Amino acid sequence: MLTRRDTLFLIGAATVVTGGALFLNPIHVEPLWAEWFVGPVLVYVGLPIAIIGIAIHFYTANEQSGQTKNSAATNAHR
Repeated sequence: MLTRRDTLFLIGAATVVTGGALFLNPIHVEPLWAEWFVGPVLVYVGLPIAIIGIAIHFYTANEQSGQTKNSAATNAHR
């Protein structure tokens, strides 16, 4: 499920898709400099951002599960 912490992944994925669309576009309506320079730069910048976003998603603790564990532990000690 996508949450607020997935924003970095979504930005990286959108950047990769935009760069890929610029570079691999078969219609060639954009200028040649945009196709050959901007497209690969967007892909090379967006790919690490997307990977970091995926790592944040999978390696950070879920706030809701941490709160329920703490509240159950607190109620047991009372």
